[in-house]
Order: sequence, then C-alpha cells, then structure tokens
Amino acid sequence: MPAPGQTFRYALSACLVAGVRVTGARRTALGALAASRVPVVVETFVRAQAAAAGVHPVTLYRFLAELEARGVVHRCTLRDRRAVLLACASAEYAVCSGCGGVLPLPELPELRAWERDLAARTGFRLAHHWYEADGLCAGCQAPPAAG
Repeated sequence: MPAPGQTFRYALSACLVAGVRVTGARRTALGALAASRVPVVVETFVRAQAAAAGVHPVTLYRFLAELEARGVVHRCTLRDRRAVLLACASAEYAVCSGCGGVLPLPELPELRAWERDLAARTGFRLAHHWYEADGLCAGCQAPPAAG
C-alpha cells in the first residue's frame, strides 16, 4: 500500500487532471481521505471535516459528489451506510456485521501472490483493489460457553 503522502499526491493530481477545484478545506478533506486505510462513512467524515475546517457540511457533500462523479473516489456501502475510498488507494478491510466497525487488515503476502498469479494467468494488470471481509469482530462474538 502506498504511503499516505504518496496517495495524497496522486489524488491531488487526479483532481487537477479532472478539473476539480481544490481549495484549502477541500485539500484538508482530501488529505484525510488519503490518510485512511479503510473506507470512510460519508456522514461521519463530513461532520468531522466540516467542524475542523469551519465549512458548511453541504460544501463537503458536494465535494465528495464531485470527486465520485470524476472518478477520484470509489463509492461503497458499509452496513447500509454510504462510504467512500480514494480510487487511487488500495485497501483490505473487515466489516463487523454486529457493530459496523471497520478494521484494516494486515498486509497479506498470500494476497499479493494471488494478484501476481492473476496477472500471469490473465494478462490483467491490477492497478488498485478493494478487498472486504464480512464477519464479527472479537467484541461482538459470543463468549465461549462455560463447560
């Protein structure tokens, strides 16, 4: 996975190429997206960024919609909540079906080997990926029965 700074520079370049105006508040929001290793829930993200930047939430909703329309962010759903992830960022994460928490998964060498095998077998060159696992986090799992 690229470093957040590298991801940020790539996303900023994508914005400039797509003709997306990047103001100070938008640059800060783009930086926060680049720093995340998992998709961010739009409502939560907008609330936090609006408070931090002192802008109206609608401004950020419009910015995210523009990023999505221009292919800079990838839209996904996390337990019925709209979420986004920078399209230039790869991610592996698990979503708890109990509490809705999102956990970044550790680097998986076996996954990288599978991606190389995929490329060798099909000629498909993978640019970015999003791998999502669904299940229960440790906190939501029923404790083992005493016996």
